[in-house]
Amino acid sequence: PAFLLDDLLLSSWLNDSPAFHSPSEWTMKIWAACSGDLEGNSIRDAIQAYLKRHLAQIPIDGLTSVCGEMIARRRSTLPAAEFEKLLSTASTFNHGGTAIDHLLAAGILREHGGNRLSFASPWLTGYLASRMELNPAHLQPGDFSWSAFIARAGFSLAQQKQPWLADYLQDDRAPLHTSLSQASAWLRYIPLNHEHKTMIMRSLLRVIQHEETSFSVRLSLLANIATCNDPAVPLLFRQWLTLDSPRMRQLAVLGLGASQDKKSLSEIVLRLEDAAPEVRYAACYALSALGSQNARDELLEALNSGDETIKQVAAEILAAKDSDGHEALKTAARSEDLLIRRASVYGLSLISEPWVDPLLEKIASEDIHWVVRNAAAQARE
Repeated sequence: PAFLLDDLLLSSWLNDSPAFHSPSEWTMKIWAACSGDLEGNSIRDAIQAYLKRHLAQIPIDGLTSVCGEMIARRRSTLPAAEFEKLLSTASTFNHGGTAIDHLLAAGILREHGGNRLSFASPWLTGYLASRMELNPAHLQPGDFSWSAFIARAGFSLAQQKQPWLADYLQDDRAPLHTSLSQASAWLRYIPLNHEHKTMIMRSLLRVIQHEETSFSVRLSLLANIATCNDPAVPLLFRQWLTLDSPRMRQLAVLGLGASQDKKSLSEIVLRLEDAAPEVRYAACYALSALGSQNARDELLEALNSGDETIKQVAAEILAAKDSDGHEALKTAARSEDLLIRRASVYGLSLISEPWVDPLLEKIASEDIHWVVRNAAAQARE
Protein backbone atom coordinates (compact mmCIF):
# COMPACT_ATOMS: atom_id res chain seq x y z
CA PRO A 1 0.00 0.00 0.00
CA ALA A 2 1.09 3.54 -0.71
CA PHE A 3 0.91 4.67 2.92
CA LEU A 4 3.29 1.89 3.97
CA LEU A 5 5.76 2.98 1.32
CA ASP A 6 5.54 6.56 2.58
CA ASP A 7 6.24 5.42 6.13
CA LEU A 8 9.24 3.43 4.93
CA LEU A 9 10.66 6.38 3.01
CA LEU A 10 10.25 8.77 5.92
CA SER A 11 11.70 6.27 8.39
CA SER A 12 14.75 5.70 6.19
CA TRP A 13 15.22 9.44 5.76
CA LEU A 14 15.13 10.08 9.50
CA ASN A 15 17.28 7.09 10.49
CA ASP A 16 19.94 7.37 7.80
CA SER A 17 20.33 11.14 7.62
CA PRO A 18 23.42 12.45 9.44
CA ALA A 19 21.69 15.80 10.04
CA PHE A 20 21.01 17.01 13.56
CA HIS A 21 17.67 18.75 14.00
CA SER A 22 15.15 19.14 16.79
CA PRO A 23 11.84 17.25 16.42
CA SER A 24 10.07 20.45 15.38
CA GLU A 25 12.77 21.21 12.80
CA TRP A 26 12.42 17.71 11.37
CA THR A 27 8.67 18.26 11.23
CA MET A 28 9.19 21.43 9.23
CA LYS A 29 11.47 19.66 6.75
CA ILE A 30 9.14 16.69 6.31
CA TRP A 31 6.10 18.94 5.79
CA ALA A 32 7.99 20.96 3.20
CA ALA A 33 9.23 17.85 1.40
CA CYS A 34 5.72 16.36 1.31
CA SER A 35 4.23 19.69 0.19
CA GLY A 36 6.76 20.06 -2.60
CA ASP A 37 7.77 23.61 -1.66
CA LEU A 38 11.18 22.93 -0.10
CA GLU A 39 13.67 25.07 -2.02
CA GLY A 40 16.83 23.93 -0.23
CA ASN A 41 18.19 21.52 2.37
CA SER A 42 18.68 23.92 5.28
CA ILE A 43 16.31 24.46 8.18
CA ARG A 44 16.05 28.06 7.04
CA ASP A 45 14.60 26.85 3.74
CA ALA A 46 12.10 24.66 5.60
CA ILE A 47 10.97 27.57 7.79
CA GLN A 48 10.55 29.83 4.79
CA ALA A 49 8.41 27.21 3.05
CA TYR A 50 6.32 26.74 6.18
CA LEU A 51 5.69 30.46 6.62
CA LYS A 52 4.88 31.00 2.94
CA ARG A 53 2.41 28.15 3.13
CA HIS A 54 0.54 29.64 6.11
CA LEU A 55 1.05 33.40 5.79
CA ALA A 56 -0.48 34.08 2.41
CA GLN A 57 -2.92 36.54 4.01
CA ILE A 58 -0.65 37.88 6.77
CA PRO A 59 2.35 40.07 5.91
CA ILE A 60 5.48 38.73 7.54
CA ASP A 61 6.60 42.23 8.55
CA GLY A 62 4.02 42.24 11.33
CA LEU A 63 5.37 39.03 12.81
CA THR A 64 8.91 40.32 12.46
CA SER A 65 7.97 43.39 14.48
CA VAL A 66 6.40 41.25 17.20
CA CYS A 67 9.47 39.02 17.42
CA GLY A 68 11.75 42.03 17.53
CA GLU A 69 9.77 43.36 20.47
CA MET A 70 10.02 40.02 22.26
CA ILE A 71 13.77 39.90 21.73
CA ALA A 72 14.18 43.51 22.87
CA ARG A 73 12.25 42.83 26.08
CA ARG A 74 13.89 39.43 26.65
CA ARG A 75 10.41 37.88 26.89
CA SER A 76 9.19 34.71 25.21
CA THR A 77 5.50 35.67 25.60
CA LEU A 78 3.41 38.83 25.21
CA PRO A 79 -0.15 39.67 26.30
CA ALA A 80 -2.60 38.79 23.54
CA ALA A 81 -3.91 42.37 23.34
CA GLU A 82 -0.42 43.78 22.89
CA PHE A 83 0.45 41.05 20.41
CA GLU A 84 -2.64 41.96 18.38
CA LYS A 85 -1.81 45.66 18.49
CA LEU A 86 1.77 45.13 17.30
CA LEU A 87 0.64 42.82 14.55
CA SER A 88 -2.00 45.16 13.16
CA THR A 89 0.13 48.30 13.53
CA ALA A 90 3.24 46.92 11.88
CA SER A 91 1.51 45.44 8.85
CA THR A 92 -1.21 46.26 6.37
CA PHE A 93 -3.35 43.50 7.86
CA ASN A 94 -5.90 45.41 9.95
CA HIS A 95 -7.73 42.52 11.53
CA GLY A 96 -5.33 41.40 14.20
CA GLY A 97 -7.77 39.13 16.01
CA THR A 98 -8.50 37.15 12.87
CA ALA A 99 -4.81 36.96 12.10
CA ILE A 100 -4.08 35.59 15.57
CA ASP A 101 -6.80 32.98 15.17
CA HIS A 102 -5.22 31.93 11.89
CA LEU A 103 -1.73 31.80 13.40
CA LEU A 104 -2.97 29.69 16.31
CA ALA A 105 -4.74 27.29 13.96
CA ALA A 106 -1.60 27.00 11.83
CA GLY A 107 0.50 26.13 14.88
CA ILE A 108 2.69 29.22 14.53
CA LEU A 109 1.46 30.65 17.84
CA ARG A 110 0.70 29.06 21.19
CA GLU A 111 -1.63 30.21 23.95
CA HIS A 112 -0.46 30.44 27.56
CA GLY A 113 -2.03 31.23 30.91
CA GLY A 114 -2.86 34.83 31.67
CA ASN A 115 -4.04 35.38 28.08
CA ARG A 116 -0.50 35.49 26.72
CA LEU A 117 0.87 34.30 23.39
CA SER A 118 4.20 32.97 22.18
CA PHE A 119 5.60 31.57 18.97
CA ALA A 120 5.57 27.79 18.73
CA SER A 121 9.35 27.48 18.90
CA PRO A 122 12.27 29.66 20.01
CA TRP A 123 14.02 29.17 16.67
CA LEU A 124 10.88 30.41 14.89
CA THR A 125 11.05 33.54 17.03
CA GLY A 126 14.74 33.82 16.21
CA TYR A 127 14.22 33.40 12.48
CA LEU A 128 11.57 36.11 12.28
CA ALA A 129 13.61 38.47 14.47
CA SER A 130 16.67 37.89 12.28
CA ARG A 131 14.95 39.88 9.53
CA MET A 132 15.70 42.95 11.66
CA GLU A 133 19.23 44.31 12.05
CA LEU A 134 21.16 42.90 14.98
CA ASN A 135 22.83 45.75 16.88
CA PRO A 136 25.62 44.41 19.14
CA ALA A 137 25.50 47.63 21.18
CA HIS A 138 22.14 46.50 22.55
CA LEU A 139 23.37 43.12 23.73
CA GLN A 140 23.27 42.20 27.40
CA PRO A 141 25.13 39.52 29.36
CA GLY A 142 23.28 36.25 29.02
CA ASP A 143 21.51 37.12 25.75
CA PHE A 144 23.26 34.34 23.86
CA SER A 145 22.18 31.75 26.41
CA TRP A 146 18.55 32.19 25.28
CA SER A 147 17.71 29.74 22.50
CA ALA A 148 15.64 32.33 20.61
CA PHE A 149 18.58 34.72 20.61
CA ILE A 150 20.97 31.96 19.54
CA ALA A 151 18.70 31.27 16.57
CA ARG A 152 18.39 34.97 15.79
CA ALA A 153 22.15 35.44 15.73
CA GLY A 154 22.64 32.28 13.66
CA PHE A 155 20.02 33.19 11.08
CA SER A 156 21.32 36.78 10.95
CA LEU A 157 24.81 35.49 10.19
CA ALA A 158 23.35 33.25 7.49
CA GLN A 159 21.54 36.06 5.68
CA GLN A 160 23.90 38.99 5.53
CA LYS A 161 27.35 40.19 6.54
CA GLN A 162 27.61 41.00 10.25
CA PRO A 163 30.61 43.33 10.85
CA TRP A 164 30.41 42.80 14.62
CA LEU A 165 31.34 39.08 14.41
CA ALA A 166 35.10 39.63 14.01
CA ASP A 167 35.30 41.83 17.13
CA TYR A 168 33.08 39.42 19.04
CA LEU A 169 35.43 36.51 18.32
CA GLN A 170 38.48 38.67 19.00
CA ASP A 171 37.15 39.52 22.47
CA ASP A 172 36.96 35.84 23.48
CA ARG A 173 38.99 35.13 26.61
CA ALA A 174 40.48 32.08 28.32
CA PRO A 175 39.93 30.01 30.35
CA LEU A 176 36.19 29.56 29.71
CA HIS A 177 36.06 30.96 26.15
CA THR A 178 32.45 31.98 26.71
CA SER A 179 32.12 34.06 23.54
CA LEU A 180 33.49 31.30 21.35
CA SER A 181 31.29 28.73 23.03
CA GLN A 182 28.24 30.83 22.24
CA ALA A 183 29.42 31.41 18.66
CA SER A 184 29.84 27.67 18.12
CA ALA A 185 26.10 27.24 18.70
CA TRP A 186 25.40 29.41 15.63
CA LEU A 187 27.23 27.09 13.23
CA ARG A 188 24.21 24.89 12.52
CA TYR A 189 22.25 27.86 11.17
CA ILE A 190 24.95 29.12 8.79
CA PRO A 191 25.26 27.68 5.24
CA LEU A 192 28.29 25.67 4.17
CA ASN A 193 31.28 27.65 2.88
CA HIS A 194 29.86 30.90 4.27
CA GLU A 195 32.54 33.35 5.41
CA HIS A 196 30.97 33.65 8.86
CA LYS A 197 31.13 29.89 9.32
CA THR A 198 34.77 29.91 8.26
CA MET A 199 35.59 32.67 10.75
CA ILE A 200 33.97 30.83 13.64
CA MET A 201 35.48 27.46 12.72
CA ARG A 202 38.97 28.94 12.44
CA SER A 203 38.70 30.38 15.96
CA LEU A 204 37.25 27.14 17.32
CA LEU A 205 40.01 24.97 15.91
CA ARG A 206 42.70 27.25 17.27
CA VAL A 207 41.33 26.94 20.81
CA ILE A 208 40.52 23.21 20.65
CA GLN A 209 43.99 22.30 19.40
CA HIS A 210 45.68 24.39 22.10
CA GLU A 211 46.85 21.90 24.73
CA GLU A 212 46.44 24.42 27.56
CA THR A 213 42.71 24.75 26.93
CA SER A 214 40.83 22.73 29.56
CA PHE A 215 39.41 19.43 28.37
CA SER A 216 35.87 20.36 29.45
CA VAL A 217 35.95 23.52 27.30
CA ARG A 218 37.39 21.63 24.34
CA LEU A 219 34.68 18.99 24.69
CA SER A 220 31.94 21.61 24.82
CA LEU A 221 33.20 23.29 21.65
CA LEU A 222 33.62 19.91 19.97
CA ALA A 223 29.96 19.04 20.63
CA ASN A 224 28.73 22.04 18.66
CA ILE A 225 31.14 21.34 15.81
CA ALA A 226 30.07 17.68 15.63
CA THR A 227 26.37 18.60 15.37
CA CYS A 228 26.62 21.58 13.00
CA ASN A 229 25.53 19.50 9.97
CA ASP A 230 28.73 20.11 8.01
CA PRO A 231 29.80 17.05 5.97
CA ALA A 232 33.44 18.14 6.17
CA VAL A 233 33.54 17.79 9.96
CA PRO A 234 34.07 13.98 10.07
CA LEU A 235 37.00 14.42 7.66
CA LEU A 236 38.53 16.88 10.11
CA PHE A 237 38.11 14.44 12.99
CA ARG A 238 39.76 11.67 10.98
CA GLN A 239 42.75 13.93 10.42
CA TRP A 240 43.00 14.45 14.16
CA LEU A 241 43.31 10.67 14.64
CA THR A 242 46.82 10.89 13.17
CA LEU A 243 48.06 13.50 15.66
CA ASP A 244 50.59 12.68 18.38
CA SER A 245 48.47 14.25 21.11
CA PRO A 246 46.37 11.61 22.97
CA ARG A 247 43.86 14.30 23.94
CA MET A 248 43.34 15.28 20.31
CA ARG A 249 42.88 11.64 19.31
CA GLN A 250 40.40 11.25 22.14
CA LEU A 251 38.48 14.31 20.96
CA ALA A 252 38.60 12.99 17.39
CA VAL A 253 37.05 9.66 18.37
CA LEU A 254 34.37 11.30 20.50
CA GLY A 255 33.64 13.73 17.67
CA LEU A 256 33.18 10.90 15.17
CA GLY A 257 30.77 9.22 17.54
CA ALA A 258 28.87 12.42 18.28
CA SER A 259 28.55 13.22 14.58
CA GLN A 260 27.27 9.65 14.04
CA ASP A 261 29.55 9.18 11.07
CA LYS A 262 28.98 5.49 10.30
CA LYS A 263 31.69 5.59 7.61
CA SER A 264 34.25 5.98 10.40
CA LEU A 265 33.45 2.67 12.10
CA SER A 266 36.72 1.02 11.09
CA GLU A 267 38.79 3.98 12.32
CA ILE A 268 36.98 3.95 15.66
CA VAL A 269 37.50 0.19 16.08
CA LEU A 270 41.23 0.64 15.47
CA ARG A 271 41.33 3.10 18.38
CA LEU A 272 40.27 0.32 20.75
CA GLU A 273 43.96 -0.66 20.48
CA ASP A 274 45.30 2.89 20.92
CA ALA A 275 48.31 3.30 23.21
CA ALA A 276 46.46 5.90 25.30
CA PRO A 277 43.77 4.46 27.61
CA GLU A 278 41.59 7.56 27.32
CA VAL A 279 41.43 7.07 23.55
CA ARG A 280 40.42 3.41 23.99
CA TYR A 281 37.63 4.37 26.40
CA ALA A 282 36.44 7.09 24.02
CA ALA A 283 36.25 4.52 21.24
CA CYS A 284 33.77 2.48 23.28
CA TYR A 285 31.56 5.52 23.76
CA ALA A 286 31.84 6.38 20.07
CA LEU A 287 30.70 2.88 19.07
CA SER A 288 27.67 3.27 21.29
CA ALA A 289 26.85 6.67 19.79
CA LEU A 290 26.99 5.37 16.20
CA GLY A 291 23.93 3.26 16.92
CA SER A 292 24.31 0.83 13.99
CA GLN A 293 24.19 -2.94 14.32
CA ASN A 294 27.81 -3.21 13.20
CA ALA A 295 28.88 -0.74 15.88
CA ARG A 296 26.93 -2.68 18.51
CA ASP A 297 28.64 -5.91 17.43
CA GLU A 298 32.04 -4.23 17.83
CA LEU A 299 31.06 -3.03 21.31
CA LEU A 300 30.11 -6.61 22.26
CA GLU A 301 33.45 -7.76 20.87
CA ALA A 302 35.17 -5.18 23.11
CA LEU A 303 33.32 -6.65 26.09
CA ASN A 304 34.42 -10.15 25.17
CA SER A 305 37.97 -9.53 23.97
CA GLY A 306 39.15 -6.18 25.38
CA ASP A 307 41.44 -5.68 28.32
CA GLU A 308 40.00 -5.60 31.83
CA THR A 309 39.15 -1.91 31.85
CA ILE A 310 37.70 -1.95 28.33
CA LYS A 311 35.43 -4.81 29.39
CA GLN A 312 34.12 -2.71 32.27
CA VAL A 313 33.63 0.39 30.11
CA ALA A 314 31.79 -1.64 27.46
CA ALA A 315 29.56 -3.22 30.09
CA GLU A 316 28.65 0.12 31.61
CA ILE A 317 27.80 1.50 28.18
CA LEU A 318 25.61 -1.51 27.39
CA ALA A 319 23.74 -0.85 30.64
CA ALA A 320 22.66 2.51 29.27
CA LYS A 321 21.38 0.98 26.03
CA ASP A 322 17.98 -0.53 25.37
CA SER A 323 16.85 -4.07 26.12
CA ASP A 324 19.42 -5.47 23.67
CA GLY A 325 22.19 -4.11 25.85
CA HIS A 326 20.59 -5.57 28.96
CA GLU A 327 20.28 -8.99 27.30
CA ALA A 328 23.95 -8.81 26.35
CA LEU A 329 24.87 -8.26 30.01
CA LYS A 330 22.72 -11.19 31.12
CA THR A 331 24.58 -13.35 28.63
CA ALA A 332 27.94 -11.97 29.78
CA ALA A 333 27.06 -12.87 33.39
CA ARG A 334 27.11 -16.56 32.31
CA SER A 335 30.46 -16.33 30.51
CA GLU A 336 33.29 -18.72 31.35
CA ASP A 337 35.66 -15.73 31.57
CA LEU A 338 35.58 -14.34 35.12
CA LEU A 339 36.64 -10.87 33.91
CA ILE A 340 33.64 -10.74 31.59
CA ARG A 341 31.36 -11.90 34.40
CA ARG A 342 32.75 -9.27 36.74
CA ALA A 343 32.40 -6.56 34.08
CA SER A 344 28.78 -7.60 33.57
CA VAL A 345 28.17 -7.06 37.28
CA TYR A 346 29.42 -3.48 37.00
CA GLY A 347 27.04 -2.94 34.11
CA LEU A 348 24.07 -4.63 35.79
CA SER A 349 24.53 -2.46 38.88
CA LEU A 350 23.69 0.61 36.76
CA ILE A 351 20.32 -0.74 35.58
CA SER A 352 17.22 0.24 37.57
CA GLU A 353 14.96 -2.70 36.77
CA PRO A 354 13.23 -5.14 39.16
CA TRP A 355 15.00 -8.17 37.68
CA VAL A 356 18.49 -6.83 38.42
CA ASP A 357 18.68 -7.36 42.20
CA PRO A 358 17.59 -11.03 42.11
CA LEU A 359 20.19 -11.67 39.39
CA LEU A 360 22.94 -9.96 41.39
CA GLU A 361 21.88 -11.92 44.48
CA LYS A 362 22.20 -15.15 42.53
CA ILE A 363 25.63 -14.17 41.23
CA ALA A 364 26.77 -13.17 44.74
CA SER A 365 25.88 -16.58 46.13
CA GLU A 366 26.47 -18.97 43.24
CA ASP A 367 29.36 -17.71 41.06
CA ILE A 368 32.36 -20.01 41.25
CA HIS A 369 34.91 -17.21 41.73
CA TRP A 370 35.08 -15.03 44.84
CA VAL A 371 36.08 -11.94 42.81
CA VAL A 372 32.77 -12.02 40.94
CA ARG A 373 30.80 -12.89 44.09
CA ASN A 374 32.32 -9.94 45.97
CA ALA A 375 31.61 -7.55 43.07
CA ALA A 376 27.96 -8.65 42.98
CA ALA A 377 27.61 -8.34 46.75
CA GLN A 378 29.07 -4.82 46.72
CA ALA A 379 26.78 -3.87 43.82
CA ARG A 380 23.74 -4.75 45.94
CA GLU A 381 24.85 -2.56 48.88
